[in-house]
Amino acid sequence: MVCIEDAGEFRCEDAWPPSRVEETPLYLLPKGEAGWQPPGEAGTDSFEYDPAVGMAGGKHGCGAFPPWGLPLDQRVDDALSLCYTTGPLETDLEVIGVPRAILHVATTAEVAAIVVRLCDVAPDRTSALVTRGYLNATHRNSHADPEPLVPGEVYELEVELLACAYRFGAGHRIRLSICGADFQNAWPTPTPHTTKVHRSPYQPSRLLLPIAPPQSAPLPAPDLEPSPFPLPSLEQMPKPQYSVSRDLPNDTVTVAYETGSGVGVNRSRFTVSRADPAHAVVESSYAMEVRQHGGAVTIETQTITSSDAGAFHHIVDAVIRVDGREHFRKSWSVSVPRGLT
Repeated sequence: MVCIEDAGEFRCEDAWPPSRVEETPLYLLPKGEAGWQPPGEAGTDSFEYDPAVGMAGGKHGCGAFPPWGLPLDQRVDDALSLCYTTGPLETDLEVIGVPRAILHVATTAEVAAIVVRLCDVAPDRTSALVTRGYLNATHRNSHADPEPLVPGEVYELEVELLACAYRFGAGHRIRLSICGADFQNAWPTPTPHTTKVHRSPYQPSRLLLPIAPPQSAPLPAPDLEPSPFPLPSLEQMPKPQYSVSRDLPNDTVTVAYETGSGVGVNRSRFTVSRADPAHAVVESSYAMEVRQHGGAVTIETQTITSSDAGAFHHIVDAVIRVDGREHFRKSWSVSVPRGLT
């Protein structure tokens, strides 16, 4: 298991990203290797779209609802992805800024996503998530006016990863993983397909890493005042539930959580179908109670958001009770065309 505590530190820099950063290409090479020199000959690798990739990726955030679904050992998802890994690093290497992947890809579907994960592979082979990025390839030219892909046509795509400041230790390896889904954070694209990644001297698929050499004159450490709010004890924190499970007979994957935010209870289940990725569904509920002036007001909501090959569907039911008696209820639903999503 990857340790979920990161021994980080705060540091002052002269700019963001630091002025000393050099964007350095890391090239995709044959046999799943990655290196600092471009490939000498042309080649391709391919992966089958699996909407469940992201089982170990955690959630970007849950708003006011802990836990934050932290990512764990990425080997669960690496096994379902196209991976390129360097040899062991001879010295520490710091990446500070926004990595970018430049990939030459062709797919068999008109709608496909490209998800890129940057991982740190330790000497014991565990794979830790550093950062990731996502692009619906129909948005390759414009987010306002997406265009379908032409199956079989090769496109140069740029995938911007989330900003990071990370030190890869000596002896560790850098891994770039490519797939078509980020299960817990993005709605799956609807069509099963195969994606082919091209790598050659004239189509150099690569990751542009913002590598930062050591500060020539170290700046003083930031002087941060401690928070005036004490950390809650474990006994004071809500006891959340968070799980990812597979239904083997139905070939589905579900992430489910239940947690209290201090004023209510939030429950949610998100299920995707590996056999038919057009069909996905989120079922959520929220309940809270407010007591004042000797009375009690409860608010309960139920929502279902689902998709099929042609549309998204959203159903909401809300009810308010005063001292146990129904005071207000409203239900509504809407469907919108799926389009290029």
